Amino acid sequence: MAMEQKPIDEAIEKIAKECEEANASSWIVVKIIKELNLLSEKELGTLRAKALEILRKEDPKAATIFASFQRMSVRTSSHEIEAFDRGNIIKSLLRETSIPRVLAEKIGREVEEKINELNIEYINTALIRELVNVKLLEYGHESVRNQYARVGLPVFEVEKKIFETPYANKAILTEFNLLKVIPKKLSDLHMDSDIFISELPDFSTKPVSIAVPVKGKKNFKKTVFDSVKNASYMQRFFSKGVNLAEANVAIAEQIEKKQVNEAAELFSNAVACGLGSKRTTIGLNLFVPDHVETDLNKEVLVILAKKILEKTKLQHVKSDLAFSIETKYQINLLDSKYCRGVDFLNCKKNYFHALNGLPGNNGICFMAGLNLVKQAAGKDKQGFEERILDRIEKIKALDELKKSQLKKRAYLQKAGIDSEKMQSVLGLFGLVSACRRCSQEPNKKSVFDYCGKTLDKIKSVLGENWIVSELYEPEAIKRFEAYNRRELKAESKSDDYKNLLRAGLEKKIFFRARAKNKPNFAELMDANAQWIRFKQ
Repeated sequence: MAMEQKPIDEAIEKIAKECEEANASSWIVVKIIKELNLLSEKELGTLRAKALEILRKEDPKAATIFASFQRMSVRTSSHEIEAFDRGNIIKSLLRETSIPRVLAEKIGREVEEKINELNIEYINTALIRELVNVKLLEYGHESVRNQYARVGLPVFEVEKKIFETPYANKAILTEFNLLKVIPKKLSDLHMDSDIFISELPDFSTKPVSIAVPVKGKKNFKKTVFDSVKNASYMQRFFSKGVNLAEANVAIAEQIEKKQVNEAAELFSNAVACGLGSKRTTIGLNLFVPDHVETDLNKEVLVILAKKILEKTKLQHVKSDLAFSIETKYQINLLDSKYCRGVDFLNCKKNYFHALNGLPGNNGICFMAGLNLVKQAAGKDKQGFEERILDRIEKIKALDELKKSQLKKRAYLQKAGIDSEKMQSVLGLFGLVSACRRCSQEPNKKSVFDYCGKTLDKIKSVLGENWIVSELYEPEAIKRFEAYNRRELKAESKSDDYKNLLRAGLEKKIFFRARAKNKPNFAELMDANAQWIRFKQ
């Protein structure tokens, strides 16, 4: 075709191939490519709708076949929804088995015909593999079928396994949750990058995160060993590493000033050896919390925190450190050379613990991300807000579903874990860029005002038990960025904390600010940033 000499958009090229497979003539395919190149909106769904419109005018029979392709959606192993493509069957057969290409192509074509015949709305890669295996047996290739067979467990067996103990096979648990637990209309939102369900393998088996305050025992050595042992035991019940809170508070109650170095050495060694499987956060206090009733020596408390910081840095302990502070001056109690990458929790208004990079006290049961840039695509303010509220209601439904599942887990009850008392988290991706995109406001102040109003609506629908945060999940950010770039032609990123500060949103949304030096740290404390990472 003449168009081959001119570079065309990847999405348009994909649709052109689909039109060819629907038996559209070369002339019609060229016409479709020209028409699609004229569209300003290059979102894949919009392009396919336009292609179908042209086909219905020019070749109704090809239009029927093309439409059937779009009805056949595949849930891939990377948790995305894609149009069915028999070429993927052929590629996997040639990659994983020794059958000739001619047979692979024949099987691919016959499986596609069978799926069309069954009129299945959507399929997953596991079902496709089963259909291919049937064809391999029909053609007498039993040994090849054994090569191509999928190893797994029946849903019934998985359901039995997760009742008494926290089952650990993430691949099987993910498939179980998508097949058995989460309704299709909700899991499709995850597959289609509208939302992101964090820790999907553990959706029906584990809460996300918890902070366990260190409790004093008969002496500081027993306090250290028992607290680390308990945290290590609890890790099997949570998706993320169990965090220790108020570590120096409990120990400082039991030691004198001359024992500080020994206690810090013992604690950092115990953490390095006992909490190595998952990354955790060690919470340290530079002030005495109100709930502590004993007459605690504040000097010992601070020196112990300082020594634990030094020991963990020098020994390269994997755990993160988070200092609870009340004033901007308390950072001066620590040696700056050890503060790089250390977190500070601004507790002058609200006291909270560090939960793997998020604030809370009772633990986190459920986390989800919301791709605001996608919700804003092609929408005005009203459409944007309606879409957001619809997605939030569905995220709330997922939260309730997860809590109902965890109530059935006997092992959580035996461990004294009550997920219903825990908080839930909604991470927002691209708040500022989404509000700018759909509002068409002329200046930053107008956009920031609209961001604030949007957040107020989100928080009012979610309720008090939710933490509304900037999105921090690396996997979710990567998925949203890739989808927005591929489908919306939008370069989008999670919001920069400086934008959120300029917008005056520090009281409406949680985000982790970053301080370059102590003066910058003081400015962020004055601006009421809840969580500050020291980057000097």
